[in-house]
Amino acid sequence: MLRISLIEITLFLAPFATFALYLFVRGRPVFARHAWEKGALFWMVAIGLVFAAAGIAALGMVEDGATNGAWRPSHFENGVLVPGRVE
Repeated sequence: MLRISLIEITLFLAPFATFALYLFVRGRPVFARHAWEKGALFWMVAIGLVFAAAGIAALGMVEDGATNGAWRPSHFENGVLVPGRVE
């Protein structure tokens, strides 16, 4: 769950980091209040939410197959260790 949360937080914060990098490359003050206008913040939040929603959808599609079925833990069969798996 922590991994999924970190992925979603990273996807949401990606537009903000990209904009900060843009300001830095252009030689503008990154931490100045006027650089982070309301219009720019609105679009960064909107794009961040789209990225996070796409990430949730992608993780749901990728990990859906792994959760179907029953988990069989590792066990020994005829003296051989059989690894755990989803059946």
